Amino acid sequence: MSSEASAAGDGGETSGGPAPAYDKQKEKARVSRTSLILWHAHQNDAAAVRKLLEEDPSLVHARDYDKRTPLHVASLHGWIDVVKCLIEFGADVNAQDRWKNTPLADAEGARKQKMIELLKSHGGLSYGQNGSHFEPKPVPPPIPKKCDWEIEPAELDFSNAAMIGKGSFGEIVKAYWRGTPVAVKRILPSLSDDRLVIQDFRHEVDLLVKLRHPNIVQFLGAVTERKPLMLITEYLRGGDLHQYLKEKGGLTPATAVNFALDIARGMTYLHNEPNVIIHRDLKPRNVLLVNSSADHLKVGDFGLSKLIKVQNSHDVYKMTGETGSYRYMAPEGFKHRKYDKKVDVFSFAMILYEMLEGEPPFANYEPYEAAKHVSDGHRPTFRSKGCTPDLRELIVKCWDADMNQRPSDLRRASTQAQQTTDPPDSTTAQPTEEHTKYRSGFTRPLQTTTQPRLIQAGKPDLARASPKPRNPSRGGADAVLKRSDAPQPDFGGGKAPDLYQMRALTDLSSRRTSRTDGEGETEKQEKREARRSPKRRGDRRKRERRRRLT
Repeated sequence: MSSEASAAGDGGETSGGPAPAYDKQKEKARVSRTSLILWHAHQNDAAAVRKLLEEDPSLVHARDYDKRTPLHVASLHGWIDVVKCLIEFGADVNAQDRWKNTPLADAEGARKQKMIELLKSHGGLSYGQNGSHFEPKPVPPPIPKKCDWEIEPAELDFSNAAMIGKGSFGEIVKAYWRGTPVAVKRILPSLSDDRLVIQDFRHEVDLLVKLRHPNIVQFLGAVTERKPLMLITEYLRGGDLHQYLKEKGGLTPATAVNFALDIARGMTYLHNEPNVIIHRDLKPRNVLLVNSSADHLKVGDFGLSKLIKVQNSHDVYKMTGETGSYRYMAPEGFKHRKYDKKVDVFSFAMILYEMLEGEPPFANYEPYEAAKHVSDGHRPTFRSKGCTPDLRELIVKCWDADMNQRPSDLRRASTQAQQTTDPPDSTTAQPTEEHTKYRSGFTRPLQTTTQPRLIQAGKPDLARASPKPRNPSRGGADAVLKRSDAPQPDFGGGKAPDLYQMRALTDLSSRRTSRTDGEGETEKQEKREARRSPKRRGDRRKRERRRRLT
């Protein structure tokens, strides 16, 4: 009995002790094989997948922690050979992961057309969040306290993404959101856990949510609850002002003022009290053109902006020094002194200077050296001949070393400069006091001749009453007055012409008699000018109509 007991005891030790260790090793091997087949399916290694399935056919149903099968992984990436191998070993074509997505739904979400056709040919159905056919289920109530502008990453389509710009903290790409092209600012994955980067990102989002203006880039939404963090704004097809100036060079004063007005309107909106937003990085790269025609500009990129509440319009604040781009930086910012919204006014002056001159201020200096040169009291030199005195005065005011002397309202200052930017067209007659009197029945201004012609009020101007047909064989006043079809001048009451009227007739005859090949030099000159410009031709017609009326 004891021997049986001892035998039973020995058997219990041999059967009970090693069994759990064996099961643990077996489970570990199974997990290892699951990871292997998922990895090989992801790497498009069809031979390795086949070898694993031949050793253990049950791996075709392996799942990761999200309940995704190897078929899910291969379908998402479009690996045709791997999918055919898995289907050959009996993979479930309509297996669902934790989000209820089938392999076909993943293929549709990734737009893998050949994969979609293959799965459908084997009876694949599309269900889940990425699929075209959703499972019928009740619409859940809105999540409490969820921001209206929070965007689901799945709504963003990066399949045809194009790089717009890249910096040390992130990149900006053109993507599509619900079929609409948008600009997406993505924080680099390596910085997604950086506390300061996240803080700056949320600060920019908080600012953009509050802004609504035609000259401010429109905020559409953001991804803040998942990584990578993303900020979505409208996409402007015209690119930035920096690239535009690089291609076009210096702008005409009229175009420069129009651009400046758009920037000024946006900045005036930001600087509106009591909630003043200081951009702190206003530069051509952060000014965007709505389209390739460059007929509208918007201010963007508020990553370094600062929102302050102003109690007094003269308040200044001690904020981070050397914030922004050196080349356009105000001296007080470079010197780490107290500053206010006037730092943006200084940057505005530098941008306006660059638009007129066609090159950045102090282009021959490195950015830091340029900022230091400005802080020492130096300013760029005006070289462009197109820069009008009023524009120069505006720029000098805006980059004044004393920030209190800079204008507070950029829009108003730019509007005043615009009114005097366009010089009057020399081919267009400008109304004067004499013209006004003439239209009211008073003295009419006479055309400039070798000797001034004076005509009394109410009397006809005989110099303009001469008919077109002339006999080149005759000259003098008789050539005009003795024609039977010529209108006879009426001097009122049958009175003879006085000295001034006779002088007008004499002047007329002297102009008409000097002919070359039967045509006066004056008329030749007028015709040449009329051919040069349609506008001048129109002015000539107006003069002829006035002659007939007279």
